[in-house]
Amino acid sequence: MFIPKSGLALLLLFSTLLGVTKATAQPIDGNICPSDSQIYRMARSRHFHLYICSQNNQPTYYVGNATNGSSSITLPLASVENEVYIAKNQGHSYVLDFDRQRLTVVMPGGKQVTQSIEQVYD
Repeated sequence: MFIPKSGLALLLLFSTLLGVTKATAQPIDGNICPSDSQIYRMARSRHFHLYICSQNNQPTYYVGNATNGSSSITLPLASVENEVYIAKNQGHSYVLDFDRQRLTVVMPGGKQVTQSIEQVYD
């Protein structure tokens, strides 16, 4: 699980998400999920490669990798409903919604940042 030791990791993650950091595509690595799981769903937004990992075909982890390689986060899923996957970390909620084709990050205090999913890989 990714837990930043300073605000720098969060700053890198959110500056990329907000478009402050220029992102370029990176190849998708084969070692994305924790060792006890495998890729269940995957997608790409403008700034992130997004993954849902599963154990025994049950979604268990959210993984977000910045396309420019500046940051990565792996979190256990807090809830799954249909095609909406939610992970939480230190007051932040990561909502990956395959139905609406978007990633929304809800920050402490309620501010939301949303990116459209540009591609879903099946």
